[in-house]
Amino acid sequence: PDSDCNVYLADTLGELGLFYRLCGTAFIGGSMVPHGGQNPIEAALIGCAIITGLHTQNFTSVYDHFIENNSVFKIRDQIELTSTVNRLIKNKKLSNEMKRKALETAHSHGGANAKTLEILEGVFSARKGANT
Repeated sequence: PDSDCNVYLADTLGELGLFYRLCGTAFIGGSMVPHGGQNPIEAALIGCAIITGLHTQNFTSVYDHFIENNSVFKIRDQIELTSTVNRLIKNKKLSNEMKRKALETAHSHGGANAKTLEILEGVFSARKGANT
């Protein structure tokens, strides 16, 4: 994409961080149809305002947390998507507030790595003790 590009559809694994850094707003795909949606945490951690459709069942607890914190726009159709994007473009204060809320929500939802390491340390400690 160049400076004349207004919308760019990214459908690549492992490269979304680059695209999230280039934009201020992320529409998380797979959520307008019964596909189940995608995880919004990466976009939130990079500093995007988040928009999603209604179909978020693949990440229900994550989206519940974002909705409880008013840190995501949940839209029903293309018309609401267009109007929400326009609102965020025209209203920098709103855009910045949604970015801040999304980032805070993502940080408060984190900790999976530390929890996983803690569990693994317990498993390996138990195995080590059993082998002695």
